[in-house]
Amino acid sequence: MSNLLNKKLLLTGSLLGSILVLILFATPGLSPMGKTALFIFGTSIVLWTTTKIDANLVALLGAFAMAITGLNTAEKPLLSALGDPFIILLIAGFMLGEAWQVSGLSTRIAKGFARYSSNVAGMFYMLTTALLILSFIIPSTSARAAVMAPVYLSIAAATDNRNIRRALALLFPSIIVLSCITSYLGAGANLITADLIQRFYGTKISYTAWLLLGGPIGVLSCFSTTWILLRVFLSPEERRTSLKITPEPDAGVEKKDEPSLQLKTVLVSFTLIGLWMTEIWHGIDPGLIAMGGAIYLCLPNFGVLNFKTALKKIEWPLIVFMAATIEISNGLLNSGSIDYLMGGVSASIKQLPATGVLVAIIGVSLLSHLLINSRTARVTVLLPLLLPMAVAVGQSGALLAFIANAAMGYCLTLTISAKPVALFSTIDEDSYSSRDLLRLSGYLLPLHLVLLIGTYYAYAALGW
Repeated sequence: MSNLLNKKLLLTGSLLGSILVLILFATPGLSPMGKTALFIFGTSIVLWTTTKIDANLVALLGAFAMAITGLNTAEKPLLSALGDPFIILLIAGFMLGEAWQVSGLSTRIAKGFARYSSNVAGMFYMLTTALLILSFIIPSTSARAAVMAPVYLSIAAATDNRNIRRALALLFPSIIVLSCITSYLGAGANLITADLIQRFYGTKISYTAWLLLGGPIGVLSCFSTTWILLRVFLSPEERRTSLKITPEPDAGVEKKDEPSLQLKTVLVSFTLIGLWMTEIWHGIDPGLIAMGGAIYLCLPNFGVLNFKTALKKIEWPLIVFMAATIEISNGLLNSGSIDYLMGGVSASIKQLPATGVLVAIIGVSLLSHLLINSRTARVTVLLPLLLPMAVAVGQSGALLAFIANAAMGYCLTLTISAKPVALFSTIDEDSYSSRDLLRLSGYLLPLHLVLLIGTYYAYAALGW
C-alpha cells in the first residue's frame, strides 16, 4: 500500500512538474496571468484524473486559486458564481424533481407505461419513453435511478427468467445516462456546456434550442440502445413473453393526497416548460422562471413540498462544483489564455483533415469516462482543451461542444462509470456483471460514434 501511494504521489508530482515546465517555456508571448491561469487549470486536471481527492474539493481549490491570484474580476468571485442563472436553474430543477418524487408522479408514470405493455419488448420501449420524459423533470441521474429502483423490483418480481431480469437491470441505467442530452435539465454537465458555449462563443442556447438539438440525439440513442439490448441479451421467445405486473401503491404521500399533489405538480411543470419554450417572446430568464415555480411548490397550503426538506434534496456538492468550474472558466477567459491556446492550436494543426480531428474529438469524448468518473468533471476538463482543435480546422466550436457533451454522457463500460450503473449492478442477484457491460459497450460505442458524427454534419448542414 505504501509503495502504491508513493508511486501515485510520484506520478502526480511528475505531471505537475511537467505542466509547469511546459507553461513556463512553451508559451512564449502569454502573459504571467495567462501562465498562472493555465497552471491552475492544469493542476485541477491532474488532481481530477490521478488522485482520489473529491472532485468538488479540487474544483473549489481551483476557484479559490483563481480568486486569490486576482484572475477573476468580481468583488466576491465564488459567491457571485453561486448567483449565476445556470446555478439558480439547477437548484430550482432539483426542487421540481423532488415534487415529482414526493407526489408519486414519477413512479406512477413508469409503472403505468410498463403495466400496459403486451410483452417484454413492448415494456422495454415503454420504459424507455417514461425515462425520456423524466429526464425533463428530474435533473439528477442518481435521483432518477433511485426513483426507478422500486419500479425495477416490482417488474422483476413478475418473472423468474434471469435473462429478462438482467436485461431489465441493464435498461434502466443505460437509458438514464443516455437520455441526459435530451433536456436542458437532464444533467448538470448540460448547464456547464451551455455556459461554456455562451462564454467562449457568445452563443446562448435557450431551452427550446436545446430540445431541438438534444431531443433527436437522445431519442435515437435511447431507442437504438433498447433495440440492441433486447437482441443481444434476449431470445425472440423471451422478447415476446408477457408479464403480469401487480399494481402497487406509490410511496411518499398518503393515498388520499395523491391526486391533489400530482395535479399541482403537473400544472406547475407544464407552466414552467411553456414559459421556458417561449423565452424568445417574453424575455424572462429561465432561472427566474424555475425559481418562481420552485417557490410556489413550497408554499404552505398551496404547494407540494416542505421547504426545509426540499433544500435537503438539492445536490449541493454539484452546485458548488458548478459554481467553482464557472470561476475557473472565468479565470481562463480573463487571463487571455483561451485566446492564446486557440491561436497556438490553430497554427499547429490547421493542416490536419477536419473530419479526422472531428472523429478524434468525439472518440476521446466517448472514452473519457474510463479515465474521469464524473461527467461534470469530464466536460469541465476536456471541452476547453478539445474545442480549440475543432475551431483550428474550421469546425463549429459551439456545435461541437454540444456534440462532445453528448459523447461524454456515455458511461456504460464499467460499473464505476456512473452511479446509476453501480446501483443497478447490485440491485438483486440476477443483475448484470462487468462482462455484460463490456459486451453491451462493444455494440453501443461504435453506434454512438457514428450517430454523433452524423448528427454533427446534419446540424452543420442545417446552419446550427
